[in-house]
Amino acid sequence: MSSMSGDIPIVLSHDEALVLFDWLSRCDRNGGLAGFDDDAEPAVLANMLCSLESELTEPFDPEWNVLLQRARDKVSQPEDGN
Repeated sequence: MSSMSGDIPIVLSHDEALVLFDWLSRCDRNGGLAGFDDDAEPAVLANMLCSLESELTEPFDPEWNVLLQRARDKVSQPEDGN
């Protein structure tokens, strides 16, 4: 049986990271999401937001809205048809 301790890497494309960052940021600004069963759940989302914030530069770009829309388009309509 494998150990259940340590970090678990989650791989996102850069576009997926931008979309996720935006969604988590909006949730944070709007007071979060309803329906959490435990305080640990919003804490995990807040940690994810902090991790993305430390990695991404685009949210601070004056063209953020354009960059975000391009990322959304790529994520929602992948070129390879998947």
